[in-house]
Amino acid sequence: MASNKNYWDGVKLAEEAALQTTTRLLAALVNESLVSVTSEDNVSSVFLGFLKEQNAKPTRIMVHLRWGSKYRLEMPVAQHAGQVFTPIIVPELNPADILDPIMIEDHNGLLQRLYRPEDVFDIVSPWICDDQEVVAKLRGELQNSAYNQEKWLQFALSHPLPVLGAPLIEWEQRCFRGHPTHPMHRSFFASPPMQPIQIDDIGKFLDAEIIVILVPRSRIHLDGPFEASLKPFLDKLNILPVPADQVLLPCFAEQLPAIHAHFGTDAERVIVKTRLCGQRQVSMRTVSIPGFPFHLKMAVSYTITSAMRTMTPWTARMCIEISQLLQNIMPDPDLLWVARKTAAACSADPDFERAKHLSVMLREDLEPKACELGQCLVLPATLFEISSKDRIAHVVRLFGLTTVEARKDWFRKYVAHPPLFIFVFSFLASL
Repeated sequence: MASNKNYWDGVKLAEEAALQTTTRLLAALVNESLVSVTSEDNVSSVFLGFLKEQNAKPTRIMVHLRWGSKYRLEMPVAQHAGQVFTPIIVPELNPADILDPIMIEDHNGLLQRLYRPEDVFDIVSPWICDDQEVVAKLRGELQNSAYNQEKWLQFALSHPLPVLGAPLIEWEQRCFRGHPTHPMHRSFFASPPMQPIQIDDIGKFLDAEIIVILVPRSRIHLDGPFEASLKPFLDKLNILPVPADQVLLPCFAEQLPAIHAHFGTDAERVIVKTRLCGQRQVSMRTVSIPGFPFHLKMAVSYTITSAMRTMTPWTARMCIEISQLLQNIMPDPDLLWVARKTAAACSADPDFERAKHLSVMLREDLEPKACELGQCLVLPATLFEISSKDRIAHVVRLFGLTTVEARKDWFRKYVAHPPLFIFVFSFLASL
């Protein structure tokens, strides 16, 4: 009996993970006006179809919306000659308002339930894209996102949401569902020369292996006190001094194939006795290292949500100046803390498409400052994680916001008081 229960629990989890991606896909199609939207009632459900459909009985997707959601269909305000115009949904469709089952109605009126994002994409891809290479890549990213989401939901079963006072990295690593609206909210998708990463254990994945490479100094831009700041990190690894014309850089272990492909094999891995891991933050390319006063932000040539998470040379080289600019325009540095980028290193290759695969930035860790003041840092996205069991947001449970009035009071407090007021005041005052 226990094995049967475990099986069905696994099936349920896989379906929930797939629907997390599918609902985001459908909402994006609607909000980006990539499909036609019609309704046969008071918008408690909508039908999605091909914008240029000419068949009398077209294939369409039936989407049921959460009870109490208040959507309406309107014609777009801006219209241009020669374009096909169909109603748009107002306000923008929230993926959380889309309910299972999602039904496909074919031209014969036959209905079929679909919940996997790649299966839904197979229906809509002919409507929106003729490039089969692009279609295959998007399909793979959607499938990858749903697969990874299942592993994240498994991880959530044994890792409760953090409480106030928990370390910031715990908040960073408990954002189980990723981006709230992006269809590729949990993708970690490989393109050549990168090898696909099969994420079977989120806990192990979040402990990212960091390696050190030795590169010619003449081929690297160094900005800020990069080497001096990195020295305590390297000293822990007992790395011997290197020639003056060489420089040591950290990178993700999985990034080495991209570095060799775009920078060259003279980027040589340094063999160390101690395996070093950094704790991935929610962005996946920034890591925290216990005892090191900086966060390491490093290029990773995988597609995460909307883009390959590399860093162009101008991004790396301007980070120090931008950080200082933000610091300078603050009316009071105690109003809004800036996690400054203090040093950076990147490839000096003039072709930024190659150079972007080798970049490192050092960012201040502000958690010790908060601790000294008796404060704690939290990741806002994790506050809005929804329990799979009772659909209650973490922020509701954490602050006891069990009534509408309590939620209004809490919202007013944070609009009229740090951090929201501080954020708005700091930036408006400088304009």
